Amino acid sequence: MLSRRTVNAVHALPRAKTQVRGSAWNFQELIEARIPEYKGRPNRSGAELTSVKSGMPKVTFMTSYELDNLSKTRSNIMGEYAYQRDMRIKVTELMLQEAPARLAAVTTGSPELQSVAELKALQNLSEYAGDLLEGQNQIVQRINDFVESNPVYLLDQPLREEARWNLLPEMDNKTRSLVRTELRDWLPAEYKQVRAVDLQQSAAHSAKVKEDMFKAIDQAAKEAEAEIKAMPAAEQAGLMELLKENVEKSKAFIDPTHDITAASINACTDVDALREMAHRVTEHNGDQRLIAIYEKAAQLTGDTAGAALIKEIKSVAFA
Repeated sequence: MLSRRTVNAVHALPRAKTQVRGSAWNFQELIEARIPEYKGRPNRSGAELTSVKSGMPKVTFMTSYELDNLSKTRSNIMGEYAYQRDMRIKVTELMLQEAPARLAAVTTGSPELQSVAELKALQNLSEYAGDLLEGQNQIVQRINDFVESNPVYLLDQPLREEARWNLLPEMDNKTRSLVRTELRDWLPAEYKQVRAVDLQQSAAHSAKVKEDMFKAIDQAAKEAEAEIKAMPAAEQAGLMELLKENVEKSKAFIDPTHDITAASINACTDVDALREMAHRVTEHNGDQRLIAIYEKAAQLTGDTAGAALIKEIKSVAFA
């Protein structure tokens, strides 16, 4: 048990100053104390405030539907890189060139075995194409890994010094962006991991891009049609039907709603079919075809109030 003298001696000792972390307790006070008066936010009003507001850039906020429509993935669901798509197209062309020779080289004694042997030859060709794709992907990935792992040897000052002392996740956002940009520029174009263009997304938000894509499909179809007409007459009917089907599939891949045109909307007499059209157009890009669909639906149902509203909307949308 401590005596009274001991307790008094302890109280008589000089009390140590309590250290307060500025970032925890008095952070706001420290920040405000370090801001000089002349750097404070000026209080503007009247004509000066109006002038400042008029000079600021206009900000247009999107609705949740517009943001989802612009950001969602459409045709590039697998997240392909540009080099992967280019390599896949090259391998597909190689398969189309090699397939006739592979099939011609297959000879068996019976018709039953002939079809099995041809199928096996095509399967081997497909596996070979897959090996080519996988090998190319591994090469590109190794090159990108090498670049990511050796920034000190590839960068110039002052980014080299930053990379020497800090790993990529430890850098601030601006420095990290500069480092990644420099490393990406160092790579040759065929090895850059850049996302491939989402064709359907591009077509959904640009009528000009969609028109150019459709023109390219029609041009390729004309060339194929000229080749088919030079073949024997017995084969032309089947090939023409196949060409028509492929053109339809290609256009549907670019724009799943390409069959919904002004003519098809005017010719429709079923309200449920119009409702389905409206759902499809809304899901795709919500373009001006919606106005024509709503106008036709108001006409079929005799909705005068809806027709008046559509008329007002058209006066604003097409002004």
